[in-house]
Amino acid sequence: MTRSLLWILLAVSMAGRAASAAEGKVGDDVHARLRSVPHVTVVVVLKDDARTNDAEHRDAHRKRIAATADAVLAALPAGGYTLRRRFDHVAALSMDVSDGAVAVLDALPDVVRVDLDVGGSAQMQQAAPLARVSDVRARGFTGRGVKSVVVDSGARLGHPDLADSIVGQQCFCSSATSGTGCCPNGLDTQSGAGSGADGNGHGTNVAGIITGNGTQSPQGGAPAASAVIVRVLDDQNRFYSSSDIVAALDWIASQHPDAKVVNLSLGTNQLFGATCDGSTAWTIALAQAAAAVAANGTLMTVSSGNQASPTGIAAPACLSSVLAVGAVWDSAMTDQTFLGCTDSGIVADRPTCFTNSNASVALYAPGAYTTSTGLGGATSTYGGTSQAAPLVAACIADLFQFKPDLTRERIRSALTASPTRVTDPKNGLSFPRLDCEQALLDIDRIFAGGFD
Repeated sequence: MTRSLLWILLAVSMAGRAASAAEGKVGDDVHARLRSVPHVTVVVVLKDDARTNDAEHRDAHRKRIAATADAVLAALPAGGYTLRRRFDHVAALSMDVSDGAVAVLDALPDVVRVDLDVGGSAQMQQAAPLARVSDVRARGFTGRGVKSVVVDSGARLGHPDLADSIVGQQCFCSSATSGTGCCPNGLDTQSGAGSGADGNGHGTNVAGIITGNGTQSPQGGAPAASAVIVRVLDDQNRFYSSSDIVAALDWIASQHPDAKVVNLSLGTNQLFGATCDGSTAWTIALAQAAAAVAANGTLMTVSSGNQASPTGIAAPACLSSVLAVGAVWDSAMTDQTFLGCTDSGIVADRPTCFTNSNASVALYAPGAYTTSTGLGGATSTYGGTSQAAPLVAACIADLFQFKPDLTRERIRSALTASPTRVTDPKNGLSFPRLDCEQALLDIDRIFAGGFD
């Protein structure tokens, strides 16, 4: 090889490395954190040539994801990484990595992006009549024959109001130590009986808002619907890793493709001012997982978060394929200081001051305060966007019972066409407020007119 050719090859190599650095494949925070600790938890997004999520192409897509993941893992240095999670429908990996492993990931053509993983919490702390969910229930629509999924802190499995509705359980709950976690078995993953046991109480309250049968607590909005309980939150109501949420959605897409509605009353501490599908490696992974669930015809309701932001909402509420839900007060009451802010002059339908809000929020629903099933007793009372989102999920279950062949898009349109509007004083934006009976009537009129 001539010296001139060698210099040309060296220049091309250096230019390629510079381009890679300019593209920002590895987030700056990854390198910054590794200067003080030997390894960090990251989400690695892999190259994915999928053009569709439909059932016809799903098996081939899974095989491509698996092959790409295998190739990336094989290229990493032994001892330089610990794999936490890999997925069926999501072209991503969750792992603990060293500085040396990050350098390899940065050079691999099958790696698109690497960012620090993040954690979050539940969005927490009478609604049905205001939202006219009880009116739909009075018409005989109680979610019968409809499967719902509650992704939360679990549920009190033996609660008299919930036990008859639970048809499946799973846990994805990680900790800072790979392989150990907050599942009831002490690991980061658990399946089968007992895996959905609640260690906090938040999930028990949320589940009851949807499927509570009214034995000891107020009846849920869809008391005849079935429920799959997926635990991702620890006893302190937090999640360590966004990849636990990805794993939960990935599992739902594979194991419960017949689910019609999934509720996530949780979110990240980081907020987003617009749709976040491509914002970070971990939101890319969340978006792929949510899209896999949506491809089954399933609607996802997600709380917008409770940091009182007038411009940003949490993930996964910021994903384009979900219904982000904010909260209104359900009745008049005295001034309330709650979740870090104070509301005065409270009347029914006033948006709560704590609700995160921006144009990505699909609708508001009553969320303060909600009495439902309790972990330590018959009932518990919570308030937050966490309580607003499952009320919308219950309505969706009732609507799917009414017209089982409805598409998720038609139900979303009926919900967001609500004639009842609320304006959030934090930002002046106007939003539809859940009116479940009106949504049912609108859908009925659409079908009566011959539109399908």
